[in-house]
Amino acid sequence: MKYPVLFVQRAERNILETLTWYQKNAPEVSQRWHTSLNAALRRLRENPDRFPMAHEAVTFPYRLREVLFGAGRRKTHRVLFVVRPKAVVVYAIRHVAQKDFDPFDD
Repeated sequence: MKYPVLFVQRAERNILETLTWYQKNAPEVSQRWHTSLNAALRRLRENPDRFPMAHEAVTFPYRLREVLFGAGRRKTHRVLFVVRPKAVVVYAIRHVAQKDFDPFDD
């Protein structure tokens, strides 16, 4: 079963902010990052339960998972998501060096 991938507003904003940053600071990386993100999202559609729990999951009432990706060999970003019965919901896209995800931060 292929799951639709849905985004909360924060996740959409994370993507736009990251792409904007790369376009301004490292334009040669911007397209590779976006391509890598799309590849990670395609993997989520196919089999989202195969990805590990995010370390923040212990503090949440739902099973927060993560998939790592990056513009090159290094995995620099995380897609944080929850598998629902009929969809994958993406809550955030974060750099691995950022502080832990808090769903109440904006």
